[in-house]
Amino acid sequence: MTDKTLTLLILFSTLTKISDAQAVTYSQCDKDNLSLTFFYSNPAKDPYDLFAISRRSTCGKRAGSITGNGTYAEPYVIAVDLSGGLTSQSPECGVVQIGQGRYRLTVRAIFSCEDVTPDDTDYTAECDLPLPDPPSNTAVTSRLASYTCQAPSTIVFTYSQSSLVPPFDIYAADKEVTCSLSASQGTGTGADADPYVLQIDVSDTTNDCGVTKTGTDTYSVVMYVQQLADLITSADVSYALTCNFTSLASQVISSATLPAQSNIPVGEADQNQPSASLYVVSSSQTTSSASDAVLSSFAVGDSVRLAARLLAGPATGLRVRQCTASPGPDLTPQISVLNDKGCSTANSLVPPFIGQSPSGEEALTDSFEAFKFTGHATVYFQCVADFCYGVNDQTCQGSHCLTTRRKREANNVSNDTFLSDVITAYVTVHSDVASNITRSIEKGREQEVNSHRWTRNYIAVVASLAAFGAALVLVCICLCVAIIALQRRVRRCRETHAVPPRVKCSAVHGQRSFQGERQIRY
Repeated sequence: MTDKTLTLLILFSTLTKISDAQAVTYSQCDKDNLSLTFFYSNPAKDPYDLFAISRRSTCGKRAGSITGNGTYAEPYVIAVDLSGGLTSQSPECGVVQIGQGRYRLTVRAIFSCEDVTPDDTDYTAECDLPLPDPPSNTAVTSRLASYTCQAPSTIVFTYSQSSLVPPFDIYAADKEVTCSLSASQGTGTGADADPYVLQIDVSDTTNDCGVTKTGTDTYSVVMYVQQLADLITSADVSYALTCNFTSLASQVISSATLPAQSNIPVGEADQNQPSASLYVVSSSQTTSSASDAVLSSFAVGDSVRLAARLLAGPATGLRVRQCTASPGPDLTPQISVLNDKGCSTANSLVPPFIGQSPSGEEALTDSFEAFKFTGHATVYFQCVADFCYGVNDQTCQGSHCLTTRRKREANNVSNDTFLSDVITAYVTVHSDVASNITRSIEKGREQEVNSHRWTRNYIAVVASLAAFGAALVLVCICLCVAIIALQRRVRRCRETHAVPPRVKCSAVHGQRSFQGERQIRY
């Protein structure tokens, strides 16, 4: 068997078939010429683009740096020349070192230029190559480390750095074999464009990341970042992570000092904080998630709602209270529209917020009539948003007007816990005809049509009433003429048919005498 035949067998033994997309991928490592080649075939569905992640403009199908047509006979080929080392790879495809003498290329296939599709897939090609020793990795120009405490029991650590090559390993203290980048725990390489993310569930008894319990629902773990294999240098750094799952504090926590004998600098990982937004939507809107319903201007008397939405961070929901309205930041007058309990104030200008889902990540008020301040064309809303950290936290469910204590309020959460934030919305409110004309792009055409329709209906009603009145007058005239004619006829009839007086006979002194009595017969 020849070497070429053996190479082909090895290549096709590494085929990876993705049945959904009918895709076949494989890689080739050339140790003689120091190159890494990635092959991709998908005759059933040609991808819109096939590119190296973070290097789409220099290494991809649409960038013009790959060959082939995607068929089995002529697959797409991404060939990276690494003979000059990682810093001189051609084309620039973002190949990174993931271990001693081991290198990785990450490629993504997408099937739409607009939306993510189920067929979009990431592929990796790894090779062991005897590249020249890279320059010392102690030149780390910047680092970014943070962690999040996710209810009920998960610590999420994220790390990235700007350097020529990513770190050799990232691991929990004394747990290089069971809880580390090199053990394939977590995702990413730790490079600036590919952050390393590790999730540690402290409630999982099979988890071996060296987590220690330091208090009631409080856990700590130390993470190390090692730049070079088999060496501890001044460029290595450690981070102490602490999570209190009772209060879920979201303030920056300084890393604890490690034992002196480690001689590894101590870094600081910022704990991620939740954030939210406030804006005005039309009264027909039933959710705060549709950005096209957000209003930046409207007229006095328009029916609108206030909407709040959780944006990021470990929180699961929010509750809105203590809202004020003013012409602008630091301008007067400033009036309270929702009190500290989230209920409407005496002016009843704005109804309370209501949570729109079981966890309460969205909230809306009922509709209310828009208003403005005398002499100002803007209204500035400012509210306080309290954050919840569990789907069963009743504080963020239902009406935000709390007239009784709810679950989290009874938990005696410490005052230094980051549970609230200030959210604002700035809008323009029109009040006169000129302003409404300016807004004709949005509402003018509809108002004009409605106005014409109302005018036509009004004219039709007036015309109907006028016709009815004329008919009624004509009927009255006809009745009067008929009555007068009838009276004349009766009078004439009486004069024409008069009867002579009737004679009445009576006996007076034995003689007959006649008394005249006039009787008219009809």
